[in-house]
Amino acid sequence: MLLRWLLPLAIFTGGSFETVLAATPRSAAKPILGGRQSDPGITFPSGREAGLPLLRNYHPREFASLTSFSDTWCVLQDQRGGMVFGNTGGILLYNGAGWQFVETPAKSIVRSLAIDAGGRIYVGASDDLGYLAPGKNGKLAYVSLLAHLPPEVRKFGDIRHTLATPEGVCFLTNGYLLRWKDDRFQRWKATTSFSFLGFVDGKLYLQQSGNGLYTLEREQLRLVSRQAIFTQTKVSVVLPFDAENRLVGTSDRGL
Repeated sequence: MLLRWLLPLAIFTGGSFETVLAATPRSAAKPILGGRQSDPGITFPSGREAGLPLLRNYHPREFASLTSFSDTWCVLQDQRGGMVFGNTGGILLYNGAGWQFVETPAKSIVRSLAIDAGGRIYVGASDDLGYLAPGKNGKLAYVSLLAHLPPEVRKFGDIRHTLATPEGVCFLTNGYLLRWKDDRFQRWKATTSFSFLGFVDGKLYLQQSGNGLYTLEREQLRLVSRQAIFTQTKVSVVLPFDAENRLVGTSDRGL
């Protein structure tokens, strides 16, 4: 998901640490309080919006000393409330007080992130995949899992979907579904190409371009539907609906 045009990042400060993406133009005027210019990083609500939390915009120049890339492709919140951003050259971390940049080995684009029940953050990058773990200096560092894949599988391109499930951590490339479990990878090859990965009510859903919607059951890909809506348009999201049905959102044909 491309978020580069939604910079700068905006974080609401209040009772809890929450993050949104602000569509504020870079050329937006400085915030005004009582007719005077205030801290350029803080927006104070007008009288009509009184009672709303303060909004602070985080401009890319705040972390420009760490990375020259301002693109943000994905975001999640860790178990301590810190924010983790997938960046063009690695992973940006923000703990509420300062920034850290964790570079991927080839400065590859980080397209997807996931966090498991134990708090470990997994990273899906371009031709790389791995997780974050404390290094010798105590700061988080990137640990690649690429060496656990056979050489012929390592040039897989972008990993646009990463999901942590009870059955392992899943990474989706165009050509493969890769699942990291018990310190090894299992893999399923697409007959065309994979375009979506979701996890709902204990079940993994995948879309294969032109083929339809699938689930992973008993270690096998099982076809759910080959209706035109699943073969001719891209699935964007699968959500719970009721005990027997799922709500599926598509890129251009609605729900």
